[in-house]
Amino acid sequence: MLGGVQLPTGIPLGSSGFELFGFRGGLGHNVRLRNPISPNFKAGNLQATDFLPTKDGNWFFNAGVRVGTDDAFLLWGDATLTVTTQPLLINLNLAANLLETMSDSPSGDRTALGNLTYDSAKGSFRTTAQVDLTFPTRSASVASAKGSADLLISPDDTHVWVGWPPSAPVGVNILGTGGLAGGLALGPGRNFGAAFSWGMDLYFISGEIDGSLSANLDNGVVLVGVLHASGEVDFYVFSASAEAMLKARMQANPFELDVTGRFDACISTWLVGDICKTLGPATFVIK
Repeated sequence: MLGGVQLPTGIPLGSSGFELFGFRGGLGHNVRLRNPISPNFKAGNLQATDFLPTKDGNWFFNAGVRVGTDDAFLLWGDATLTVTTQPLLINLNLAANLLETMSDSPSGDRTALGNLTYDSAKGSFRTTAQVDLTFPTRSASVASAKGSADLLISPDDTHVWVGWPPSAPVGVNILGTGGLAGGLALGPGRNFGAAFSWGMDLYFISGEIDGSLSANLDNGVVLVGVLHASGEVDFYVFSASAEAMLKARMQANPFELDVTGRFDACISTWLVGDICKTLGPATFVIK
């Protein structure tokens, strides 16, 4: 059973500038969540169809509040605690909206989402966060920014990811013409990584450059770096494109350096069609 109460007016929380606007909660016995809690989990969206019956005596508890600035516009959101007993699972879900009139159906133009979860069955603790901001609206975007973070501590995996796949990269986009994005990874194990990308799309010219560097320190030192670039010009009756890739791998013990490169280029015209040339891939090895 799930339900909620929306207060007719907010209750001030001292002199903080924030007010309490509502309550939400639920209680169930011999039921469980249909799907595991993921970084996209929103406790405020739970419906009866999100549960399955069980016979293990599991209890489900859910309690949350809606809190926001006193104008119910600048910043507001829902904080919800969810607990199940078989197995013990504790989740704190935070879903916020920025510069948005408070409602049960916000536009989603400027959001933040966080989940803190302890799962006794997996012996794990995981914290995830996502931010997605678009100004002024998603349908008429002038500027946007997004990013994510993931902290996991478990017997099988321990890592800290900021803007690292499979999560969303940390990035900024201006006027839809391109932008900058990147990420950082620490773990699992003694693995480390960093990635970046930059792109531009301006009228008849477009281009992108991206790269990554990873390090594995579990057995000596192994470094892998990748650099990729592409570009295109399109004048309708004539277009040209080029793409290049360079990859290097180095291990310390025994020492070995492998470098691989490739280059592709195409010219296209209405009269003669496509003319393309590929160089590589070519690999050089130093031992």
